[in-house]
Amino acid sequence: MKTKDAKTLSKPKKAKKTSLSTRLSLSLGTLGFLVILGLSYAIVDLGSQSTKKNLDKNMDDLLSLTGENTNEILGQVTTLSGSMKESISFVWGQDDKIGGVPGNPWTINLKKDGNVNKQHVTQMSGTTFRSRIVDRAVPASRYNMEVVMMDSMYATIQSNPNITGVGYFYEPGKVIEGVTDYAPYMSFKSVQTRDILNYSYDYYKDKAYYTDAKNSLKTTITSAYNPEEDPTKTCVTICDPIVADNDFKGVVTIELDLASFNVLKHEDARFPSLFTSVMDNEGNFLYASNEALKGKNLADASNKEDFGRITEKMKEGKAFHTVAVNSSGAKRRLYFAPTQFGNTTWWSLMSIADAEYQRVTKKLILTSVIIGLSGVLLLIASTYFFVKKTLAPLKMMAIAGDKLSSGDFNIESRYTKNDEIGDLAKSLKNVTIRVKGIIGDLGEKLGAVSKGNFRVDLSDETNYPGDYRPILISLREITKDLSRTMTEIKHSAEEVNAGAEQVSNGAQELSQGSTEQASSIQELGATMNDISVKIKGTAEQSMDANRLSIEAGDAVEESNKKMEEMSEAMREITEKSNEISKIIKTIDDIAFQTNILSLNAAIEAARAGEAGKGFAVVADEVGNLAQKSAKAAQNTSNLIEETINAVSKGAKISSETVESMELVKSKAKDISEIIGKISKASEEESEGLQQLTIGVDQISSVVQTNSATAEESAAASEELSGQANIMHELVSKFQVIEHEE
Repeated sequence: MKTKDAKTLSKPKKAKKTSLSTRLSLSLGTLGFLVILGLSYAIVDLGSQSTKKNLDKNMDDLLSLTGENTNEILGQVTTLSGSMKESISFVWGQDDKIGGVPGNPWTINLKKDGNVNKQHVTQMSGTTFRSRIVDRAVPASRYNMEVVMMDSMYATIQSNPNITGVGYFYEPGKVIEGVTDYAPYMSFKSVQTRDILNYSYDYYKDKAYYTDAKNSLKTTITSAYNPEEDPTKTCVTICDPIVADNDFKGVVTIELDLASFNVLKHEDARFPSLFTSVMDNEGNFLYASNEALKGKNLADASNKEDFGRITEKMKEGKAFHTVAVNSSGAKRRLYFAPTQFGNTTWWSLMSIADAEYQRVTKKLILTSVIIGLSGVLLLIASTYFFVKKTLAPLKMMAIAGDKLSSGDFNIESRYTKNDEIGDLAKSLKNVTIRVKGIIGDLGEKLGAVSKGNFRVDLSDETNYPGDYRPILISLREITKDLSRTMTEIKHSAEEVNAGAEQVSNGAQELSQGSTEQASSIQELGATMNDISVKIKGTAEQSMDANRLSIEAGDAVEESNKKMEEMSEAMREITEKSNEISKIIKTIDDIAFQTNILSLNAAIEAARAGEAGKGFAVVADEVGNLAQKSAKAAQNTSNLIEETINAVSKGAKISSETVESMELVKSKAKDISEIIGKISKASEEESEGLQQLTIGVDQISSVVQTNSATAEESAAASEELSGQANIMHELVSKFQVIEHEE
């Protein structure tokens, strides 16, 4: 019986329903949103890239214009220096002397009445000219050269307000032989006072601008500096080498006020932070529209990391742009382009705040996002109303489907349009009719089967067309299977009844055999207990033998130690005997010498006559004593030699004894190991027998259990036989199919 809680749990919670129109609208809207989002992203990305590209192109154009203007300014200077060099070129081909007649390369012609006639001109007679730069006489050509130089310098400064100074710096003796210091210079201020400065050669000979022009024979330009005459100005000096007949004569120097670069300043309403500057190759600002950067280095306007990266790019000598953080922490976008002048490289620089650069693209992105979102909302709304109107008939189809699923086949469809939904309504009606027919037919046939009639007629296939046919086939198979099953149950009941009797008889015989086995197993258990006790005794005796073997090995080892000590004592006896032999040898030598002395003394006593008779007696006694000493020493030596031989034999015997003891020790160890293994094996056998005894006890218990189970099986078999008879009677009531394919 189900409780109230069980009923509650068995019913799943109904999920919140969402209409198809809503889901389709959301799906289509989401798809449209993704499409529009993708398109918007692509448009924004392309637009952003295009905008950035255009901005970069605009900056590159301004930068190119800056470079062109810079080159134009510097080109004007080099044009002036070229004119100044050309104005004095005439002098290098003249080799006139002081006081000589000035050369006249010109022929004067008079044109009159259409005729051209040579006009007579009287040349200047010989005279002496003096230089106005150095106080000495000069040839006429050099005098004329000075006139030309001063006129050129004057005209250059007067006609160009951005030029602050002009000069001719010469090598020693190139203009006037023997003159070392010849370098006239005219500044803007000196023009007003008509003062000319002459520099010494030592002043400029080692200056970089002069040596670079001299060595390269190319126009050079200095770094920015503040002139002494007017420190408020910032200038650079352009040096143009003077060369004639492959001979370096000197340079023309022109000082240019960097204020002339103010024409490089560019303005753009979109970028209020835009500024233009010109740098040398070391990063020094030669010109900057930003007053704060004048006279500074790029390192002062950027952090260390960015400065290092920018200088590495500048070494490549190509235009580039990058983003860097200035000294105040603001991110700026920088555009660089090189400008080659002579052997010097300058850099044009355009800089804007990165935030202003990004503002243009951000505006485009915002506009695109607003347009995209508006399009998405419009698409979702229009899609929702269209889909809802189009799918309204499907709601009626859904109601009909719910009725059909709940078993209500009274369905009416009022949708008659000839479209896909109309076809769906017709199909639903046909399905309803078909299902009602199948249900009625199945109800009739299953009713007969439920009453035990498995022979119901299932040959009519009219109500089961197409995919409905498996229902009829399954019903046929069910009836056949049930018939077959009932027949088998009947046969099985008969066999169970017969088998139950056999089981009952077998169980009784098993019970009797189990009782006999239990008795035999108990006797076996008692015998195994006796064996276990004897094995334990054997193990204990093996352990005692092992202990005695170990003690014997220790005794042998101790005997080995004593034998080694005895061998050492014999070695020491041998050494002492050798020392005694040496002493005996010494005694023998002394006895020999004493005997010689005794003979000499006897000879001398004989020579002395009567006076020496007493001395001869003493000499004889000494000789006898020496012979006795020699003999005793010889006997002692023989005894010592025999002792050494005996000790050697004893040492040899001792060594052999030690080896025998080692062998005994080794064998005793092997015996000990064998006895240990026997002891261990005995212990393991004892434990195995104990386990075996336990197993026998368990077998005995099992046999007793089997005996009891056999008796119970006999009783159960009798009960099973009775139930089989009842089952046979019940199955006989069913009408089964007699003949099967």
